[in-house]
Amino acid sequence: MISSNTTLALPGPGAQISASRSCCVPRSDHRHSLKQIRASAKACSTLAEAGSSRRDALIAAGVAAGLPLLAGALPADAGQQQIKISNLSVFQKASQLQFLVERAQLELKKDLTAADRPTAWRLLFNDAATYNVQTGKGGVNGSVILNGELGRQANKDLKPYVEKLRKAKKAIDARGAQEGQAPVTWADLIVIGAKVATVLEWNEIKEKRNPSAEGGVSIAKLFGAEWQIQLGREDATQPDPEVKIPTTDSSVDEIRDFLFQLGNTTPEGGLKAFFSGKPPFYERPGFLVWTYAQPDPAKAEAKLGADPRFAPYKTQYDRSRETLTRAEYEVDTIQYFNELSKLGAKFNSNRYYFDVNVDLPDIR
Repeated sequence: MISSNTTLALPGPGAQISASRSCCVPRSDHRHSLKQIRASAKACSTLAEAGSSRRDALIAAGVAAGLPLLAGALPADAGQQQIKISNLSVFQKASQLQFLVERAQLELKKDLTAADRPTAWRLLFNDAATYNVQTGKGGVNGSVILNGELGRQANKDLKPYVEKLRKAKKAIDARGAQEGQAPVTWADLIVIGAKVATVLEWNEIKEKRNPSAEGGVSIAKLFGAEWQIQLGREDATQPDPEVKIPTTDSSVDEIRDFLFQLGNTTPEGGLKAFFSGKPPFYERPGFLVWTYAQPDPAKAEAKLGADPRFAPYKTQYDRSRETLTRAEYEVDTIQYFNELSKLGAKFNSNRYYFDVNVDLPDIR
C-alpha cells in the first residue's frame, strides 16, 4: 500500500504552533490522561480548520484522536512514525473517505448541472441492468463506460456525459495520488455523479419555488434529506453480456416485467417466490428508478401513472413534491437509488484508505 505523501508534524514543547496541517500533542512520559489527549485532538482540529483545507483538518484531527492507541507503543525518540491502514481509527478511515467524496463532488459540480440528472441515472441504471442474479456477474461495475458497452444502442447517447465524468476523474485521481489514495473507480464515480446531479436538481427546484433566493437556498440546505453512499465498488475489465433494456416505446407490462426480474432471486414464481416477498424493484421502487432514468421523466411518469398498478405511487409522490421539503419523495428516491447502486457490485472496503506519516517529538 502506498504511503501518504502528507506528513503530520506533532511539535514538542516550545515549538511555534501555526495554523497548518500540524497536529499538536504535549510532551510527556505517556502519563497524559485520555482527557488531555482528547483536548490535544480538539485543539489540533481547530488549528487545521483555521488555516488549511477541510481535508487537512479531518486527517489531522483523526491522527490526534488516534494518539491514545499509539502512545504506549511508541519509543521515547519516536521521530517519524507511520500509521498503517490496519491501525487507522474509525474516525481516520471516515475522514479519508470524506476526502474522496468532497473532492469528487467539487470536481463534478464544475461541469454537471441539474439537466444532467436523467442521463446520470440512465448510465447507472444501464450499468446495473446487466446484473445476472443466477451467475452473480454484471451489475454496477463500471463496465458501461467500456467501448464494448458504451457503443451499444441503449448507451450511445450517454457518451457526452461519460466524457464529463472522465474529465472529473482525471482531476480527482491526480489529487488523490498526492496523498497515496487509490484512483476512484468508474463504478463509484457513476454513483457519485448521479447523486451530485440529483441534488443539484432538487436544490434548483426548491430555490425556484421560494420567492426569495436566500430562502430557497436555506430550504435546500436545512431540509435536504441525508444521503450517504457506500464506496469501494470494483471495476470490471471486460464488457458485460448485453441485455435487452426496455425503451421509451416499450409497454408498461414490458417495463414492469424487466423491473421485477432486476436483482430478483426468485423470478420464476411459485411457493418460494410467494414467501420471499416483493421483488427488489416492485411497483413503488420501480416507478422511481425507471422514471428517473428516462430522457423525459415527466412523460415516463405519466405513462406508468396511467396504469393502476403504478398509479398509487405517482399520486403519493406528486403529493409529496407539492410540499415545501418534498421529504417522502426524496427519502424514497435515496433509498431506492442506494439499492440500485449496490446491485451486483463487488466492494473492497479498504480501497480508498492510505497510510499516514506522523512526525512525533522526542518525549524522553
